[in-house]
Amino acid sequence: MPKKILFESFKDRFLIEASNLNYKRINKPNESNDWINFLSELNFEYEGKQVLITWENQKPEIQQLKVDINNLSFYSRVSKNENFNKTITSKDITKERNKVLLLKIIKDVATMAEFKEEKYNNNFEAEFHDKWAEIEDPEKIEVKLINEASTSPEMRFITKQIGNFDGKKILDVGCGLGEVSIYFALKGANVTALDISSGMLKKTSQLAKLNGVKIKTHLATAEDFNFSDNEKFDVIYMGNCLHHANIDQSMKNVVSHLNKDGIFLSWDPIAYNPIINIYRLIATKVRTPDEHPLKLRDIKLIKNYFKFSETNYFWFTTLIIFMLMFIVQLKNPNKERFWKTVIYESKKWEWLYKPLERLDKIILKVFPPLKLLCWNVVIFGKNN
Repeated sequence: MPKKILFESFKDRFLIEASNLNYKRINKPNESNDWINFLSELNFEYEGKQVLITWENQKPEIQQLKVDINNLSFYSRVSKNENFNKTITSKDITKERNKVLLLKIIKDVATMAEFKEEKYNNNFEAEFHDKWAEIEDPEKIEVKLINEASTSPEMRFITKQIGNFDGKKILDVGCGLGEVSIYFALKGANVTALDISSGMLKKTSQLAKLNGVKIKTHLATAEDFNFSDNEKFDVIYMGNCLHHANIDQSMKNVVSHLNKDGIFLSWDPIAYNPIINIYRLIATKVRTPDEHPLKLRDIKLIKNYFKFSETNYFWFTTLIIFMLMFIVQLKNPNKERFWKTVIYESKKWEWLYKPLERLDKIILKVFPPLKLLCWNVVIFGKNN
């Protein structure tokens, strides 16, 4: 392989692997992650058998790291004209030993540039959701309404994608109170409800009993299902879960436990809508601090795990309802979860929601870039 191609392959692969990781400035713990911006400013030069990676430090000072890549080999290279966040196909991967070396180099660069890897505090997540579970009464949970309400477009879409539920083996990751797990079971599926919170799983079991269905509950994290390797599912569903977890590790988990003909379905909030971002700043008591609404690179990362994937976006002009709840109804976002309230009050809002939903479909079809300003994205994936 010519040296130039080897160098370009190294450079692009380095940026791709690095963009999938989460690093935060050590001396700016309260500021948003600027790791991606830092990567875009790196400079790469080929010097004989080495690559010289240079960057400007915050002071500013020039820092550099020399890397020997003479022994690296690549299946193929990414065009140097492609953005490093571009979707990478299964043919565009390095050998495993190369990836290990690249990750070590990324860590060295991050350390020298005063970044640290972000860790997800699973203990805090479990404690937060245990406390939430304590105040919930399963007898007041309306399973059918939560999944079929006009103001629950994500679940109406997901239910349609699954189609026939009879006998399907479904894993609900991050099941919460179990509203979706029980709904799937009522439709004939064999459901395993997985959550990090033992309190939530307890309420899920109670809800299942109240609705006359049997499901399995499993205490684990999205990053480690803690199943045997041969435990496979027809459908793996993750509702409002991935933005609480390490996405890359979670998706590795998903594909390893998905049947050959299985499908993956998830929905999560997106990071870019200013109205929702104001809500997030206010509603600090009903959110965990390590939540990370999906950015474009996260959506691409999830889709990269599948041969076929599709995204659908919800809540654009329909977000007017949230503004009315806050400004007109004076609802306190720290005392009630707006996303839950809008479902239980769906009949009250139908007169406004339905025409706005139709308007959203027209606007997003005519102006696709506006999709990233929606509140939620549903991701569908399969490998066969």
